[in-house]
Amino acid sequence: MDSRFWWSFFLALAMASAGARSQSTDALGFLSIDCGIAPGSSYVDSTTGISYVSDTGFIDTGVNRNISDDYVGNARYQQLLTLRTFPNGDRNCYTIGSPAVVQGSKYLLRAWFLYGNYDGLNGQQQSFDIYLGVNYWDRMNIATPESFYWTDIITVANTGDLSVCLVNIGMGTPFISGIDLRPVRDNLYPAAHEGQTLILFNRWNLGEASETVRYPADPIDRVWTPWSSSQLNLNDVSTDSTVQNLPQDLFEVPSVVMQTAVTPIDSSTLVFPWDPLPGDVNQFFPILHISEIVDLSGTSQSRQFNYYMNGLPMLRIYILPLTSTRATSTATCPSLRSPPITSPSRLSATPLYRPSSMPWSYT
Repeated sequence: MDSRFWWSFFLALAMASAGARSQSTDALGFLSIDCGIAPGSSYVDSTTGISYVSDTGFIDTGVNRNISDDYVGNARYQQLLTLRTFPNGDRNCYTIGSPAVVQGSKYLLRAWFLYGNYDGLNGQQQSFDIYLGVNYWDRMNIATPESFYWTDIITVANTGDLSVCLVNIGMGTPFISGIDLRPVRDNLYPAAHEGQTLILFNRWNLGEASETVRYPADPIDRVWTPWSSSQLNLNDVSTDSTVQNLPQDLFEVPSVVMQTAVTPIDSSTLVFPWDPLPGDVNQFFPILHISEIVDLSGTSQSRQFNYYMNGLPMLRIYILPLTSTRATSTATCPSLRSPPITSPSRLSATPLYRPSSMPWSYT
């Protein structure tokens, strides 16, 4: 296989200051759909504080089901206890329109899946596709009844509605547990625009984090997955100082994510690898988020990084020293090498996306 990679990158800054505020998810414009609950019902999730509604009015096909009692403990969120399955038809679509969707606005759109042996077949592997309207989004490979999965995209609504479609590919009955829609400010994620959607590959939170980060710590409700430093022989570092984004930041990473990081143990080079997807060409949009969380004031040390992509030098960044009121955060791309006179390279988080060109119509 020809494992070629295409890259894009952005640069952003952050500072230490006051933390994010929590408020009603309805006021934030969140739409959270629990697929499979009783028509017209709603609730507030006790874990996240997010308000959920039934999928009545968004789709008129499919069958509501509950996961098996044996797997209730695997449902991290209440949204995963029920699902809607589609035994009939090759393509079944949810349509989300006004007032949740405004033409020309940017959104994070996420789909959740927990099989939970709802059909009593107990672990039969199944696969089906998910589309954003007519545009391919992802393939869901459901391997076990206890594991839950999600996939999300950042997209601009080119029309007044968005359609989430489940497509039967002959490898099991499609189903879905939940759909989340989150408004994203137009200036964030500039690589997502009317002609291009960003499909999440993974969003890793590096360092000492042990819990998944979501709302309210992240006002956009992105899912930040903990990643163990032991996988690459790295040191965990952290700070109690709050890290807040500067006005020109393009990603607005939550402080709790930026307060932890990894750094190399035995060298000045930090390499973050991942396995490419099957196929001839893999096009990725990687972002590295970096914050200075060690006080270097009063020393001759500084923190500078050279950025490499597949061994090719791309960029050098100087990170401003931390003081009692300020920290610095940077977002850009993979392999970090520190010049000899500086402190070792450091990485707090790594979201990785796959760009996808989008036709004008979603329906």
